[in-house]
Amino acid sequence: MPCTGSSLAGRAKGNLTHAESHPAAGALFFSAMDWVRKFQPVITIIECVTQYRQTASMEVVRSLMSSWGYLVFEGNFNGCAYGALENRDRMVAICVSKGLQELGEFNLDQIKPLRTKPATLNEVLDTVAENDPIWTIHEYLESKEVEDKKNGKGFLRQHYTGEEPHINTITRGYARIRSTDPHIKHPTKSRFTRLLTPIEHQRVKGLPEGWVQSTGLAASKAHEVLGQSVVYPVFEAVGAAVGNLISRAAARAPGIRYDDNVVLMTAAA
Repeated sequence: MPCTGSSLAGRAKGNLTHAESHPAAGALFFSAMDWVRKFQPVITIIECVTQYRQTASMEVVRSLMSSWGYLVFEGNFNGCAYGALENRDRMVAICVSKGLQELGEFNLDQIKPLRTKPATLNEVLDTVAENDPIWTIHEYLESKEVEDKKNGKGFLRQHYTGEEPHINTITRGYARIRSTDPHIKHPTKSRFTRLLTPIEHQRVKGLPEGWVQSTGLAASKAHEVLGQSVVYPVFEAVGAAVGNLISRAAARAPGIRYDDNVVLMTAAA
């Protein structure tokens, strides 16, 4: 589900009373549900910001999925708990057809971490020479932080040495170098900082090594795509749990075809 109108930042930026008030994304949940209605997948996985769970549209989603024969299992999942360095919370709802649930007996406790989180940020940072031009003094950000403090605003800069066990959420606008984006501190020059590179951004989100290079995207576009992506290890774990659910169901009902990773079954079946 689009998070543009659901996240705290999105609602504040658009001065929205409700997520559904967003002019471009507010009604898109309807299109998503229309696909579910037409194709009746045996499982539907929904992902969004945690605030989406309190929206009117999510309440409609729950009602629709229930009326169409699904059980909805939903919770908040943190990237760090599943092996990523990014301390990012996301809502995940796994909608399982009642027929499949009778065979597979799914619950959220089956979504278990599949990897161990790196101990510190340093483990995924590349070595950057101290005189590399990527290190910069951001005078505008320095001045803005002073002004924000003066005005009682909580927009503080985020500086990381690499010794930290996690990093805060990196969003799609990261390349714009905003006041609250995570920066890496220069090891010896106090005013110099740098952004994560796209490859480092890829690593803190837990994506497979080499993904950024394979896309050929410019740095700004790579950050935008990564900033809108899911925290990869969370969905590795979700995928494994769903796969195990389908395997259990197939073992208990030999009439269900489960060949070459294709499940020929619908909610109606």
